[in-house]
Amino acid sequence: MTTTLQLARVGAGKTESAHRRLLAIKAANPFAKIWVLLSTERQINDFRRRLTVEHGRVLFNIEFFTFYPLYNRLLKLAGTPQRCLDDTARYGLLREVLRGMSLDVYKGIALTPGFIRVCAALIYELKQNLITPEVFELAADNAKERELARIYAAYQAVLRQHDLVDREGEGWLAYDALSNQRGLAKDVDLLIVDGYDQFNLLQAKLLAQLGARVRETLITLTTVAGREDTMGRRFARAKERLEEAHDSARFAVSMTPPPPLPEFGEGRQHTEAALHHLSDQLLRPKPIPFDGETSAVCLLEAPDPTAEAALILRRVKRLLLDGVSPDAILIAVRDWTVYGDAFTAAGRAYGIPLAIHYGEPLARNPAITALLSLLDLHKSNFRRRDLFDVLRSPYFTIPGIDAAAVDQLERAANDALISAGREAWLEAVDLLAQPATEDEDGESVPVSGLDP
Repeated sequence: MTTTLQLARVGAGKTESAHRRLLAIKAANPFAKIWVLLSTERQINDFRRRLTVEHGRVLFNIEFFTFYPLYNRLLKLAGTPQRCLDDTARYGLLREVLRGMSLDVYKGIALTPGFIRVCAALIYELKQNLITPEVFELAADNAKERELARIYAAYQAVLRQHDLVDREGEGWLAYDALSNQRGLAKDVDLLIVDGYDQFNLLQAKLLAQLGARVRETLITLTTVAGREDTMGRRFARAKERLEEAHDSARFAVSMTPPPPLPEFGEGRQHTEAALHHLSDQLLRPKPIPFDGETSAVCLLEAPDPTAEAALILRRVKRLLLDGVSPDAILIAVRDWTVYGDAFTAAGRAYGIPLAIHYGEPLARNPAITALLSLLDLHKSNFRRRDLFDVLRSPYFTIPGIDAAAVDQLERAANDALISAGREAWLEAVDLLAQPATEDEDGESVPVSGLDP
């Protein structure tokens, strides 16, 4: 059983090194059992893609996880699967717990959505650090903390009463299962942990327990040499926490740099050097200028995200027209909620198809927009324009009301000058349902003259 911690800067080939180790084990034993633990679903998809596309291999008996699915997998292997609450159910349960408690400090805000979210986040943070309600209650030294401790204890009591767990509680049970069942996960040949820049206490201890059971563990971690007290503080803390957890489990962890990557062409080497220099000097009080050509890195300025997206995609369009492969172009943004609409619009304007990792928010889906408009009709007192938008929506089929009936209702609304009002619309419908009257010549005429 060995655990290796590979420390390297951003872009130094940590993931590539993990790929190589995985392929080496598969070459020796095609049926080797391998677990890969990554931080996001997006990283899982990218790891899979690189294995199949870049290495040209289809491999079997490899399982991919983030931490929460890993907890679930371990408990199933231990024979103790749990009923786990999702966030919606957890918030609802916490609301009912608060409703049934006699509170003093938080009485006025206990049932507000904001307090419930904050309280739920606090409970998760406590669980991530393996702090039980009893320990938290002993540490509380003022009225606010003591009341929070009571809430935490009551919430946990309800979970136990109904044999439920939340996601962090599932991690507690997985850690206990690893501690008590020595044979759990011993058939895993390789555990790869990649893409993390921090670990909470529960995660670090669980990795230490896993490392003592699987045949080989490879953990990659970013480091910023010489800047551990500034921009590299988070990475240094993650390393310390892993070492402390392994020391506590009495299981040594060795550290090694990743193997050297294959040599690239001159242009790639120059680009790599420029980006590494930018990474090293970023946020330094006295940065050192790059000693070389600066064409690999350039600064584009724009007044807002819309102009910025247009500026970037114009540059992308020139690259495409010059023959650059679309697969060689990646646009990374810090906050997709800020830049998403701007890039989507600019992509349409310049005729550039974008493969976007994040879809549109659900609220912008046309069907969901129509449903929300239907639910909000009462807020505008059934305003005429809003009502007919819903009635003519292609997403609804209303029994007994077809397109002809909607047109007839609109004509009646025009005659009666109806602009809004539930009672006015009901009166119009009632009058339309009445049989037509006859004029002096015996011809039938519709009822009109509705009061708005």
